[in-house]
Amino acid sequence: MPSGIKISSELEAKILELRSQGKTHIKIASELGISGSPIRRILNPEAHEKIISKLRTGPSKFQGREIPLEVKAGAIKLREQGKSYGEIRSELFIGRKAMQRIFDPEARERAEERQRQLRATTARVEINGKKVRVKVDREKPRPKACELCHKEAKRFGLNWHHWEDTNPGIGLWLCNFPCHGFVEGVDVGLKAEDYLRLKDQANRGGLK
Repeated sequence: MPSGIKISSELEAKILELRSQGKTHIKIASELGISGSPIRRILNPEAHEKIISKLRTGPSKFQGREIPLEVKAGAIKLREQGKSYGEIRSELFIGRKAMQRIFDPEARERAEERQRQLRATTARVEINGKKVRVKVDREKPRPKACELCHKEAKRFGLNWHHWEDTNPGIGLWLCNFPCHGFVEGVDVGLKAEDYLRLKDQANRGGLK
């Protein structure tokens, strides 16, 4: 039997009997006082599993729009009946985010606020080939402009540049291009004066 709410053998027998009488899914649901989900699980389990799989992996069908009042009321009623959140999702075919919007509408705002605080006080850096998040050793939150060229970083954002892996919280907020690339080169020993010397030499035809 596919995953979801457990269906009793008596209910399964009734569904099969009514179907053998030529009744549609809607009429069976109306007569037995159940939703279409258990009926589909008995009569067309493959289609049911496809819907469940899409529900689990796909985007919410209410993403970016208001959840209908009847869906909210149905979810709340099922919860009052003692159904688990997983059972409600299976019954109504709604995603986790939609469930959160119904039962905890302020959760999204809290998550966004936590994310803003995280971005203001921490940064993702690469240490020993691994991306990690570190706490920035600053009293003020992340600036809007590069601390080297002082241009506001709009398109590419800011990177946290640190020079000691043992103390990654000390560093500078730099624009991705060109400042971060420039200081990365400086830190690995690429000197600006060497580049200018080679550039001049190439202009004079000294490099072949």
